[in-house]
Amino acid sequence: MMKKSILCGSVLFGLLWPQWAGADTAVAVDGVDTYTIPFNQSLIAKGYTVASPSNDFRLGIFPKVLSAPSEFVLKKRTIVDHPLPADQMPLSDYWEFDVVNKAAYDGQQPIVVQLQYQPNVNLKTVVFWNGTAWQTLPSMVIDPVNRIIRVYFHLPYARFLVLGSATVMSEGTASWYRYQGCDCAASPDYPKGTLLRVTNSLDQRSVVVRVNDYGPDRAVHPERVIDLDVTAFKKIAVKSEGVAPVIVEPVK
Repeated sequence: MMKKSILCGSVLFGLLWPQWAGADTAVAVDGVDTYTIPFNQSLIAKGYTVASPSNDFRLGIFPKVLSAPSEFVLKKRTIVDHPLPADQMPLSDYWEFDVVNKAAYDGQQPIVVQLQYQPNVNLKTVVFWNGTAWQTLPSMVIDPVNRIIRVYFHLPYARFLVLGSATVMSEGTASWYRYQGCDCAASPDYPKGTLLRVTNSLDQRSVVVRVNDYGPDRAVHPERVIDLDVTAFKKIAVKSEGVAPVIVEPVK
């Protein structure tokens, strides 16, 4: 059996996670890396973060989320054993976590899960297998440079996977146009009336816009993900720059 390390540290729930200290071990059996992390009273009181050896999976526990000591069991699986939704492709490893002492977690406060996804400009969503079907979780890309997406979860067990849309674009550039002086936008991916969060990927400034037009033409501008009304554009970028690197995600 092959042992691997997992890195741990005190909780920091910002864009950047802490430098990790200490180590636990994992055992690989039948292609599944299994990590066991004990949570004692001290860790319960101060909160904790856990990262996989390659930092592609991160689990954050707020202080006093657990009411009693327990173990967290993490598994990195190599096989996705259920059919994926249509027009979706896997963009991350398949991770499972389990709070062994289920009575210690009542689900009132969330467990923070962050996954690293593979390079891809299309829309990303995090799903978990609920026993009968894949269920989509509200998620947000919080670090496009390191390709980190975050979800908040309220169950003591789940298997997580990042999926990428085969048709809907999410990362690229935004331009501006003069229209109605509103927080509105033109999109080739979403119908009119859809609310979208547009985030400048350089400084994280964001604006919520409503789609009221179609465009841009991807045959002419393949890197263009959205066109913003000038009023919305100026909330996330400098007008004179003309375009800005952005992430576009539906508001849920």
